[in-house]
Order: sequence, then C-alpha cells, then structure tokens
Amino acid sequence: MGRNVIVWIICFSLIWFNSGLAFAKSLSAGTIIPVSVTSRVNGDHLSEGDIISIRVVKDVTHNDKVFFEKGTVGLANVATAKKGRHHGGPGYIEIREGTITDVDGNEHQVNFNVVKEGQHHRISGIFLSVLGVGLTLIPWGIWRKGDPAIVNSNQIFNAVIKSSVEL
Repeated sequence: MGRNVIVWIICFSLIWFNSGLAFAKSLSAGTIIPVSVTSRVNGDHLSEGDIISIRVVKDVTHNDKVFFEKGTVGLANVATAKKGRHHGGPGYIEIREGTITDVDGNEHQVNFNVVKEGQHHRISGIFLSVLGVGLTLIPWGIWRKGDPAIVNSNQIFNAVIKSSVEL
C-alpha cells in the first residue's frame, strides 16, 4: 500500500511539472501593473484622443519570472479633457485605456481608472458675476475660471491587463 502511494505521488508530480502548472509562464487578465505618467499632465493643455506617456513603476513578476520591467514606457489615451471653465468651473481629465510592452517586446492593452478634477471656484465666480452686473452691468465672474485638472508624475495608479500575457 505504501509503495503504491509513493508511485502515485511521483506520477502526479511528473504530470504536474510537465503540464507547466508548477512554473506557469503566463500572467492572467486582470493583473495590476503600477504605473505613473512620465511627466506632469495638465488638463488645460489636452484634448480628447491625445496620447500621453506612462511608465511602469515596479517590476511585475509571477513565479519569479519578470513580465513587465520597472521603467518600461507605455502609452495612454486621454478619454476626456476639459479646461477650467468660466464662472469657476473646474478642469477635468479622464484616462481609460492604453498599451504597455512586456519584456519580450509585445504590446498589451490595459485599462485605467484615472479621473482628475481641478478645484472649482463657482461660488466666487457667481458672486463676482452678480456683483459686476449689479454695479456695472458686466458679469465679472465670467473671467473667473476653475483650476485645471493635474496628474503629477509621482502619482501611481493601476493599469489592469485586458488579456493574459504569455512569455
């Protein structure tokens, strides 16, 4: 009985190692890659569809195999960008998808959830408009804009791989 158990364990181990399960060479979809923008991004200088540069901030490994190296540069698409608006309306940036290259040089689609909104100044904008109209018939608050949306290069956010990565 003991000999059969040992033979069974050895057979199972050989099948398991040969199947690749012990040393998986793939990274599953949904894996998170920590990234940051390569330089400060200002929503007042962007438009929908613009491309910005991102960088991997930490090696992404699985079973001691590096899939994405720290410092690798990728691209992200700006989904929405709005400048600070009149009457104190804030600027806005939204980044939803992009690409990152693995250690073998293959590009992979990734998703982001980066949404930044600048500081609004609506109360002061509306107050200045009302005051201006009351005193001079000119809405002074129309020139009061909200702050732009800013993504700083030291901010880390998560990119999520859309499909599995095979190396």
